[in-house]
Amino acid sequence: MTDQEVRWMELADTLEGLALQTLAPLLEREQALLAAEQIAIGLLERYRGAQLYVHSEAAIARRRRDRMIVEQHDGTVASARALAACYDIHEMHVYRIVARAQGRERADRRRR
Repeated sequence: MTDQEVRWMELADTLEGLALQTLAPLLEREQALLAAEQIAIGLLERYRGAQLYVHSEAAIARRRRDRMIVEQHDGTVASARALAACYDIHEMHVYRIVARAQGRERADRRRR
């Protein structure tokens, strides 16, 4: 087995372990194992042969924050100001986050 294959197997084991850890409180053990395995297989099939850059935890936290901003923004200036203050970012950044999310939604609709 090559070094790259070993790294992919380690990644699969890590993904499966994390998915199992996350799903175990929600599902029975066998269901959690099956779901974790399917998640690992799906990710490996999707990214097989690709070189990946793995972001930091901070990037994950920003994505979570951005989802919250998109969900909470009601389209008003007051909402944008309140969210900017709440998340300690500039008001224009709130608008960029919302616009980026809307762009993804439009692209998803076009693909259907």
